[in-house]
Amino acid sequence: MSKPEPYALLREAALAHQAGRLQDAITGYRRVTAVLPNQPVANHNLGVLAIQMGHGLPAALPFFVTAWEADPTHEQHWHSLVRALTQTGNLGAAQGVYQDGVGRGLKGPSPADLQRLAALPKLAAPASLEIGLRDLQAVVARRDWPLAQALA
Repeated sequence: MSKPEPYALLREAALAHQAGRLQDAITGYRRVTAVLPNQPVANHNLGVLAIQMGHGLPAALPFFVTAWEADPTHEQHWHSLVRALTQTGNLGAAQGVYQDGVGRGLKGPSPADLQRLAALPKLAAPASLEIGLRDLQAVVARRDWPLAQALA
């Protein structure tokens, strides 16, 4: 019997991840990166899983860096790396990655916007989607585009 090809493994890992079978997803993504060490989706999702499993941003960062370096045009990988760098206090690196992404046409909140968002008082989850939409509408009415985008 032949070994499954890496993209079949990637699909299996993604399905396990979506189904909440996190350990199976980790195993699957690691099988992909054993064959394709710089595969961006597998690396990004290993970073996401590091956070989901409670290992924190420092454990996720190397995966996010690998994903971004492998595909610096992927907006979600860029967002994840900029956020992780900002939240771990690596502001110079965050700003550099942010500028690189903007230069490639990517759009998203800057490290300064993310810091400002993090400094806001933590709100309880809205009681309903309608309340959450009203809050977002209030931010849009103030024309605070970076905060609106970050909340959306």
